[in-house]
Amino acid sequence: MISMIGWLLAIAVIVLAFVMMPASVMAALLRYFLPALMAASGIVLAIAGRPAIGAITLIASFFAFRAVARSAKRAAPPVKPKRTVRSAALECEMDGDGAPQNGIILAGRFEGRTLDDMARADLLRLREEIDADEESMALLDAYLDRRFPTWREDAELDGPAG
Repeated sequence: MISMIGWLLAIAVIVLAFVMMPASVMAALLRYFLPALMAASGIVLAIAGRPAIGAITLIASFFAFRAVARSAKRAAPPVKPKRTVRSAALECEMDGDGAPQNGIILAGRFEGRTLDDMARADLLRLREEIDADEESMALLDAYLDRRFPTWREDAELDGPAG
């Protein structure tokens, strides 16, 4: 048998683990651990000669697992599908809200590079290069708005009159 000191050390280790654990991890652990503990207790009770109490405990653990699964489904945020938009000069991945996340340059001196790998100065040079293509300009402007929110003021697009 385990001595009293062994039990106290085991309890101390468990308490210390729970205290140092992030709250989100602890919540997930308890969410699944408690129904599992109920199921194990039901099995032990059934084997130990208390089959009625064991069966009730097993049934309760089944419903606890089911409740956990349902709450996990409700808690998951809906995933908005990504889509790809292509213009003459750019191919961009759009998030569910329609904002460009990244893109590949299809034409010009920056052809083959991705937008995320480029510096702001290079992106502004690309913007000058594709100035005649309104669709590509709209994609690049939306990307710049997301990545560099103040790029319009900083670039002084209207020149000295701006």
